[in-house]
Amino acid sequence: YTLAAFMADGHFERHLNRMKNRYRAKRDAILSAIRESTLGGVSTVFEPNAGLHFLLHFHTDADDETIKRSAAEQGIRISALSDYLADPTHTDFGLPCRHTFLINYSGVETDKFPEVLRRLTSCVSIKQQ
Repeated sequence: YTLAAFMADGHFERHLNRMKNRYRAKRDAILSAIRESTLGGVSTVFEPNAGLHFLLHFHTDADDETIKRSAAEQGIRISALSDYLADPTHTDFGLPCRHTFLINYSGVETDKFPEVLRRLTSCVSIKQQ
C-alpha cells in the first residue's frame, strides 16, 4: 500500500525526473572533461543514449587485456566491449569492438573526473610508445 500511495501521489515520477537530470548533468560533465583532457586526443566517445554508461574507444595498438590490467593497477575498473563478444573483430555494430570500453560513470564523483581521466590517459599513452 505504501508503494502504491508513493506512486499514486507522483513521488516516484518526481524521483525519476530528479535522477534523470542528475545523471544527465553528470554525463555531460564527464564527456566535457574527456574532450578537454589529453584523453580527448587519443579516444572517441560513443554515447547513443546509453543511460549510465557510454563507450570509449582508444586509438591505440595495445590489446584490450593490457589496457584493462593497466587501468586496474590505477584503481579503475573498466570492461572491454570485446569481453562480450565471441569474435572481438566483429564490426557489425558500426563501431570498432577492439579497444572500445564500457564506461560506467554513475559511481564517480564529479570532482574526481580529472584524476580518473589523468590515470586512464596514462594507461593508454604508455601503450602508444
